[in-house]
Amino acid sequence: MSLMAGLLAARRGLSTQTTRMAVISQNVANADNPDYSRQKVVDQSVPAPYPSGGVLGQGGPLVGGGVSAVAVLRERASWIEARLRQAAGETAGAQVQQEALKALQEAWGEPGDDGSLSHLFQEWGAAVNDWSGHPDDKGVKRVVVERSEDLAAGIRRLAGLVDQTREDQNAGLESDVKRVNELLHQLAETNHAIIAGEAGSEATGQLRLANDARDRRDALLRELAQYAPFRVVAGAEDQARDGAFRLELGGAVLVDGDQLLGEFQLNRAGATADDPRAATLEWHALPGQPPANQRLDGEVLGKAGRWAARLELRDQILTNYAQHLDTLAQNLADGINAFQTNPVLFVGSAGTTEQVRAADIHVNGSRPGDSGDLFVDPDKLDPGAGNGKVLDWLGWIKPEATSPQATATWFQSYSALVAQLGADVQRSDGMVTTTTLRQDNLQSLRQARSGVSLDEEMADLMSSQRAYTAAVRVLQTLDQALGDVIDQLGGR
Repeated sequence: MSLMAGLLAARRGLSTQTTRMAVISQNVANADNPDYSRQKVVDQSVPAPYPSGGVLGQGGPLVGGGVSAVAVLRERASWIEARLRQAAGETAGAQVQQEALKALQEAWGEPGDDGSLSHLFQEWGAAVNDWSGHPDDKGVKRVVVERSEDLAAGIRRLAGLVDQTREDQNAGLESDVKRVNELLHQLAETNHAIIAGEAGSEATGQLRLANDARDRRDALLRELAQYAPFRVVAGAEDQARDGAFRLELGGAVLVDGDQLLGEFQLNRAGATADDPRAATLEWHALPGQPPANQRLDGEVLGKAGRWAARLELRDQILTNYAQHLDTLAQNLADGINAFQTNPVLFVGSAGTTEQVRAADIHVNGSRPGDSGDLFVDPDKLDPGAGNGKVLDWLGWIKPEATSPQATATWFQSYSALVAQLGADVQRSDGMVTTTTLRQDNLQSLRQARSGVSLDEEMADLMSSQRAYTAAVRVLQTLDQALGDVIDQLGGR
């Protein structure tokens, strides 16, 4: 090995250790960045550039040309990233349902809060019971009518809560769609930065990776996974170069390389009088792109993610609550109106008993929300002979008083709805606990694999510093030896 070859090998050693210390500095600077992946230098021994000896000798052994940093790679496991994305979607979806259901349960006011439907039902029953002892007392009958309107208003309030919670899901979907479209735009821009940063790797013979941009892309993919099960078809691995990246959902290509191919929209055109909250999630291709419009349903979205959770809440869980309340309103009207026929007591929006819904049930002759004497004339509450009709009312309210074989009452049906809401809240709590624990475990696993350990970095820094110092000493020694050779040759 010639002196010049030794100088070149020592210079390469200095360059490699300089790169290593620069990477260590980058790692330390990002030690608290949860989206950062620890980077490492990949070294490769440089083969002898020419036969050992050069101009100063021939026939010696072949000695390598030192070391070269051929790449800076991320400490990253693709399977951890994939599972972390899945866990992020499951946790986000569970949290959406937990938040909505807990807010609804709190506003519902059960069990027994003042203003709750169970409290209003008890007061209504007490008024009817008092009427049974004073069947001809106009003041007592007025209280019965007023408590009837209070009960109807309580049902309307619950129907309004359920309807508002359904609308909240549409508002949440609109906000989600806006954020997802922003993320897709950022993803395309990040892919462009990756393509530009890694261009020319083949010409240099080095693997140039835009590691920080790739970390940014991973972070965007993790956030996107909170909304829907987006699928990375190609390009998520560090080996994928030349912009090879494609993101899909349900077969529709959303991002191809650095090209954004469309956007999501919430289409409310399907809203009807029967279901004013109906709205569909759709993917629309941008102008100039191949048509690939797609409606996102349960088959596409699956069970994980904020979108699937919101749609399940709006179209299944909350719709079931609304239907249960409608059944309660109709049964209340049918049950009591069977005894109070002229005039009927409870009516719907059209003033009839044919279709009484929870959102519009009220006492006949009243106008919900107005003031003044809104109620039917109490004198028209006719107990019939003695207090027999009042007893019919009491028998409907508490059938066990007249029929020990009765197994279900209106109040029991309402209690079943309250119990269902409680069970749904408990289920969502359990899902949040389970999915959060899984996500935290995966995040810890990612941190162990990709996170920065300051102790390890300091140890690596000391090792690189020693190697750098040694390379400097080698350079100084070879430089001095080469100077001696030049001096001797110059003196001849």
